[in-house]
Amino acid sequence: MSRYDVTTIDPAGTACVVGWDNPLQTFFAQVERVMPDPDDDPDILLWVGDRASSCLDVAELAEAIAPWAVLPCSVAKKLETERDTALPPTRVQAALHNILRTAAS
Repeated sequence: MSRYDVTTIDPAGTACVVGWDNPLQTFFAQVERVMPDPDDDPDILLWVGDRASSCLDVAELAEAIAPWAVLPCSVAKKLETERDTALPPTRVQAALHNILRTAAS
């Protein structure tokens, strides 16, 4: 799994991370409101890629975070390379995914 911090339009008020989740075979993004007290739980504004294969296109990822951040071209290229060179999930990962998918439905 990769994880990249992306500078937001309002860095004092929000934080954004993006990446490639290989076991789920999806891109992900999270945008959260920065809390004044670091011990407070974050206020999640966006969470993309929390299900298998739910976001396979970097352009879709960039569009999802657009209200808060611009996905840098360098990060987009890294993410595409990670997706294109990713190994398939292991048998254990696939089995766990099936269990979780069945439990969620």
